[in-house]
Amino acid sequence: MILTLLSAIFGGALRVIPAILSYLGQGQQNAHELAMQDKQLQFLQVQGKLKTDELSMQNRVTMQVSENQSIVSLNQVQAAESAEGGWIVAAINALVRPTITYFMFAMWGIHRLALMMYAYKITGDSVQVLMNAWNADDAAMLSMIASFYFVGRVLDKAGT
Repeated sequence: MILTLLSAIFGGALRVIPAILSYLGQGQQNAHELAMQDKQLQFLQVQGKLKTDELSMQNRVTMQVSENQSIVSLNQVQAAESAEGGWIVAAINALVRPTITYFMFAMWGIHRLALMMYAYKITGDSVQVLMNAWNADDAAMLSMIASFYFVGRVLDKAGT
């Protein structure tokens, strides 16, 4: 009888042990699945960012190609107009931008000279007038003109 009782207890206990081990192992398996899903989420985020960057770069390349094509077509139109109109039209076309720039620069110079003369008339101090004649706006305008003619034009001619 004791043997029957012990065999029933140990038999039941041995039947419960796999369920207990399965329950304890399930926690580790769930942690592993969760970690795998986190890694998969990170991978999908990186993959999405790479795709977004790729599309952005492709958009930039397409934009640059269309800009280059429009510049080429504009140059072809200007060359055709110059060939039709002769050297006089080509010369006038080439002188428009520098003429406007020189005119605006001359107007700026006349304006600055008038301001300096007015300031001298009011204060009578030529040293103070000359010290205040050059300000940040004047430096910005001069650097803009210089960078357009000496940096921008060089890069445009180099094709960059």
